[in-house]
Amino acid sequence: MMKQQRGSGLLFHPSPKQAKRELTEHLQQRATVIVAKTTEEQRAAMQEAARLAFRSEANGQAETLMKAIRAEAAQVSKGFGPPMATYAGIAVVSAVLGAALVKLFGAA
Repeated sequence: MMKQQRGSGLLFHPSPKQAKRELTEHLQQRATVIVAKTTEEQRAAMQEAARLAFRSEANGQAETLMKAIRAEAAQVSKGFGPPMATYAGIAVVSAVLGAALVKLFGAA
């Protein structure tokens, strides 16, 4: 790399050792920048992949849960139909019969 000396129109030619040192420093700086960018890009890509995997897994689990809740809700709504009325009727008849028997035979 040639540098122009201040105040003169002459070009300054660095020694081979100085040129090598400057080139090495420049390459190290560039490598540091590239590694930092690459690391940041990899981190961002891994975060996005994790985000997508979580969304996919969470959606699948939510869907399974909703199916189970709907199935249970259907079972519960069926349970309050005729079978429940039958059980309530049996309970009332049993209570009336029990009260009648106690009245007939008295308490012992």
